[in-house]
Amino acid sequence: MSIFTGTFPKCRLLISRLSTPLIHEERQASKSILGSLAGKGKITATLTQKKRLPAESDVKKLVNYCCGSNIYKEGEDVKLKDDSEYPDWLWTLRLGPPPPLGKK
Repeated sequence: MSIFTGTFPKCRLLISRLSTPLIHEERQASKSILGSLAGKGKITATLTQKKRLPAESDVKKLVNYCCGSNIYKEGEDVKLKDDSEYPDWLWTLRLGPPPPLGKK
């Protein structure tokens, strides 16, 4: 909607009318006006669809690798190490909700 209002200030009233409940005839007339503007090449909008990324289902890979850590086209994900090879503070990180703010 912001594409239309930024490009065509005169269409602002028409677009605001489209967002309010209209009777069927008014809605069809408004759509035909916007359609004629789009047909002349004055209004363009692109619609993109979301990509669905595949989830890893290989159990051995899920246990041994940090899946999704490789951002490059080539290579492999980071291999997980033993717990003893990581620093101790890593296991004491708070993973829950943040603590409540103190009152002053």
